[in-house]
Amino acid sequence: MDKKALPFVGIFTFIGIALIVGSIFFGIRQYTFVQHASKTTGTVLRLVENRSDDGGSTYAPELTYTVDTNEYTFIASYGTNPPSHSIGEEVLIYYDPECPDQAKLGGFLPVYLVSLIMGGIGLVFVIVGGSMFLVYTKRKKDIGALLQQGHRVSSTVTRIQQDMAYNMNGKHPYRIYTTITPPGESAPREVHSDILWKNPEPAVQVGGTIEVYIDMGNTKRYYIDTRHLPK
Repeated sequence: MDKKALPFVGIFTFIGIALIVGSIFFGIRQYTFVQHASKTTGTVLRLVENRSDDGGSTYAPELTYTVDTNEYTFIASYGTNPPSHSIGEEVLIYYDPECPDQAKLGGFLPVYLVSLIMGGIGLVFVIVGGSMFLVYTKRKKDIGALLQQGHRVSSTVTRIQQDMAYNMNGKHPYRIYTTITPPGESAPREVHSDILWKNPEPAVQVGGTIEVYIDMGNTKRYYIDTRHLPK
């Protein structure tokens, strides 16, 4: 991962943390509501269909319940496909005793589903962002070690091309390719630089030389020295 991507990694991780924190607060709010709520039995009146842009459908139950001879109805905050309930089914209802029209479908998933989804997405964001940052810091540490202790060789640049596997804002980075034959080995090996977001030409040209630092304990670890190139 290139240093240029660090701000995006930071934003990605921050969003993940915010989602996790939000899920915790939302979960606490739901828990507090349940702890202070009164319980009653409700009935599924009908299944409300919600269509998505991709043509799929989910079904949320519309529920009715009675408190002190007053009848209330509401639609559950989430839908499923296939439907989680059937028409006429009796279900547990939590309602605010001071405001009986404020109610939620009972059960662990109906109460905490939104919080679980938010927390799950946030956790994925944090894991991905944290992993990318760890990869960056490890590579930076490896480069420092190679510059200090690696075996330096001068090698001929064989090609310079864009790496189409990476894309940031519609732009593809460059890589410098060269061939090295580490000491003690007979077969040459093509290696490439870390990604470069600016075209290294004309500072580096095909046929020119470039320095490569090789870990003699593990020749698959190397660093093509691009520190002199524009960032």
